[in-house]
Amino acid sequence: MTYFQKIKSIKTATPTTGVVTPKSSSGVSQTPATAPKQQRKKRDKKDYDPAMFRVVDIMLKLYNDERPTMDDLVQEYNVTLRTIQNDIYKRLKPFNIEKNCFKQLEIKKKGRGTCSSL
Repeated sequence: MTYFQKIKSIKTATPTTGVVTPKSSSGVSQTPATAPKQQRKKRDKKDYDPAMFRVVDIMLKLYNDERPTMDDLVQEYNVTLRTIQNDIYKRLKPFNIEKNCFKQLEIKKKGRGTCSSL
């Protein structure tokens, strides 16, 4: 048997399924159970860090005076309340973000009164 005949016999497809059945070096077809397992695809990593995306987006909202509530952010980013609290109170701590009397988030600016001073 020549090299090309071996290649042709290895790559033959079954007539019922059209699936190529690999043959071993002895010429015996391998069943799917004995065929080598395909490796699982690794989970595609995201091109961005979700936490950083969330933090930057929250800052953009606050600087545009949107004043979202924590519940709004939980629903928008599909995370827990504790995650949003960590973003606000730990990651964005230098920006002095606080809740107003309507439970809306805002950046505390100097000279601005609170709800109790109204």
